[in-house]
Amino acid sequence: MIGGGGLGTLEIALLLAFLGGAQSAVLQPSAQAPVATESASRPAADELADFVSVVLADTEETWNTSFQQQFNAGRY
Repeated sequence: MIGGGGLGTLEIALLLAFLGGAQSAVLQPSAQAPVATESASRPAADELADFVSVVLADTEETWNTSFQQQFNAGRY
């Protein structure tokens, strides 16, 4: 546990921080930026979802390996 939270808390915080940056760019578009249609933004959303999926899978694999090594070493 990190600071009273678990790994899931950390992942959610990172995801919200990442999405918060993307959300602020969407909510405050510049006057020169064209308005995206849903069909134009869909591939970007799919790409973002794929990215988040890969990052979370890698994070889970890394922590599972680390925890298993710690457990096998008798530290738990």
